[in-house]
Amino acid sequence: MLGGMSMPRPTPMRTLGSNTTYYFFLLIMIPAVTVPMLLHIYMLNDLNLEMPSVQAQDFFQQQHKRGQMELQRNISEQCWRTCPQRINKIYFQHRMRGLGDRLTVIDNLAQIAGYLCAILEVPPPSKMLALEHNNGNRVSENVKWLDFRNLTFLQDDSQAVRGLDASFSEDFDASPVYKEENFPGWLHIVSGKSDSKGLLEDFIRLQEFSMLQGADARTGFIWEIHTTFYESGLFDRLLPPPSAQVQELPGYEDKMLPELQTYYYFHPEEAHTHKRRCTYTNNNPMQLQPTSMALLREALKERVRMNGLTNSIYVFLHIRRGDAIAECDTRIEVIDYFLKCSLNGTETQGKNITLLLGSDEMNTTYREKVMKLQDGFPHVSILDADSLTLEVIKEAATNGLIDASAGFENNNFYNYEVQRTLKRDSIDKFSSVFLDKHRENCDKCTRLVDYFPSVWKKERD
Repeated sequence: MLGGMSMPRPTPMRTLGSNTTYYFFLLIMIPAVTVPMLLHIYMLNDLNLEMPSVQAQDFFQQQHKRGQMELQRNISEQCWRTCPQRINKIYFQHRMRGLGDRLTVIDNLAQIAGYLCAILEVPPPSKMLALEHNNGNRVSENVKWLDFRNLTFLQDDSQAVRGLDASFSEDFDASPVYKEENFPGWLHIVSGKSDSKGLLEDFIRLQEFSMLQGADARTGFIWEIHTTFYESGLFDRLLPPPSAQVQELPGYEDKMLPELQTYYYFHPEEAHTHKRRCTYTNNNPMQLQPTSMALLREALKERVRMNGLTNSIYVFLHIRRGDAIAECDTRIEVIDYFLKCSLNGTETQGKNITLLLGSDEMNTTYREKVMKLQDGFPHVSILDADSLTLEVIKEAATNGLIDASAGFENNNFYNYEVQRTLKRDSIDKFSSVFLDKHRENCDKCTRLVDYFPSVWKKERD
């Protein structure tokens, strides 16, 4: 143990993109944040790719240092409530939505679970992720939440979210889903039933119960949530403190109250003025990504480097069709003008440009026409980022890095998460320039030399 954080156990790993299986046992005890760095250095060599660039290795070293600093900060400024055990359960299921929506709910409820000495239990992704975001198909029951997020409690590095197996219940929307006879003597609250007063009121009641719970309690609470999280009083507000009686108890401190990540989205004016509350789960991006996801993302970036132009700036080109086609004109002739206008003037900046196409358009003819639109710009190439992402995922499944039975190659949510390393919200800012054609951003022209002046200045310098 190091500062309350557990160490990873040595794990055999199989390399991606090779017919030969290599096993790497980590024989030294190291903090978990270094695992992606070691995987990157030792395993990418057998990806049929070049060894990672100096810049990539520098990035991982910087992220390792940043992760260590964050770890030390959390230890020195420990704010969380210490839980002798976590027998309490919080359960959420309310309709099927997109991955970002569900992860937002999971992240926020995990903070509350940390504070209430509970574990968050949720149905598998196959029961929570919307079919319409996956070409009308349900994701495989073999897909786990741990494939998307490694969300752990800071106190003991234990998993904050337990994805229930598909066999747990015939109906995950049943109210209640936990049978009373299996939990005699437990406090069982179901938010969403007609007799529920609301999530905020239920939280206040459970906060009191949890704070008065004995350290060796044999019974706890089950809080089932079968209503929308976003329309509750929990989503965009600061959680209320417990009663005055509880606040007088030994060990209670106001700083224990959890901070819901969404609060400052709705109240940005308080982000720098309000005293921040406690974070109960790891929030370092390098720790949040599962090891397999980190390796896939690095493989994807190396694939781009290999196929892109040398001495290149990477530009992510996002074309949203599908449900946005009526709100943003993305016909080929429109995209042709958009690119010609946006790229105008870049030929004099002394750098090549590699465009990375990401689109929900499945028509191969349309995609092929977009790929040819760089004609007339010898310093520009276009790569199909979606195809490269799929290649990397298929190789990972073939070689055993990810579960082949989970059907990740047909999972839009997983593809999106892997490809995020090329997008605006990536950890390492791999792409430095972005072009968008979708409902939120449908400009006729985004002249790159004007919109991203610092990129060109930095490259010229």
